[in-house]
Amino acid sequence: MISFSLYHGTSSHYLNYFQPGNSSPAGWPHKEVALALLRDAWATLCELGTEPDWHIKQMLQQTSEHSNWQHGDLYVTPSKSSAVRYAGSNSPYGGELLTECKNALNLLAQYEHDKADSLLVHTESVTHLLNGYGTPILIEITNVCADDLLPENPTNDVANMLLGLADLDDCMRDLCGQQMNFRLKESRGIVERVYHLEIEDPNNPISSYSMTEITT
Repeated sequence: MISFSLYHGTSSHYLNYFQPGNSSPAGWPHKEVALALLRDAWATLCELGTEPDWHIKQMLQQTSEHSNWQHGDLYVTPSKSSAVRYAGSNSPYGGELLTECKNALNLLAQYEHDKADSLLVHTESVTHLLNGYGTPILIEITNVCADDLLPENPTNDVANMLLGLADLDDCMRDLCGQQMNFRLKESRGIVERVYHLEIEDPNNPISSYSMTEITT
């Protein structure tokens, strides 16, 4: 059993998925709808002469090489501040993939507003997320074994990544774990605590923040 907590930064849109005392949830349920929406939006934008940036191309292809652009798994990290940054950047629309969907739709609406609206017809499961209004939350997960984890990048080794982290204090573990992400296998670990986050500047990676535990 790993002796320290792991963290997942996400949106209040998914608060019901993370109940203290329960196992962590299965993978993100909106991947296929969101990915199809992003691909449709960018296919139309390309027809209009607008090409996606490099990171959008990687996301459209769901690549996982030196950088990981795959979505759908539950990603955890030993770095609380890293999870906070992710939550702050992506919480309004419910994650990175949906944030890019919103950006693509906004861009398309500048050219063809009706076409942007028509793409939403078959995306009822995510339409409420694209309205925004999500706020950042932090999930603390415990009772995780090394075998419960897969590396974010398939070329990495979980055992080597975890080596030595237990011997660090919380501050050093937070620092050393900032580039260390894992995929948590379905329904592994226990949701220990859930926190509402107040982040001074979500666009600043070193911005100060405060946490308030959410109790039900």
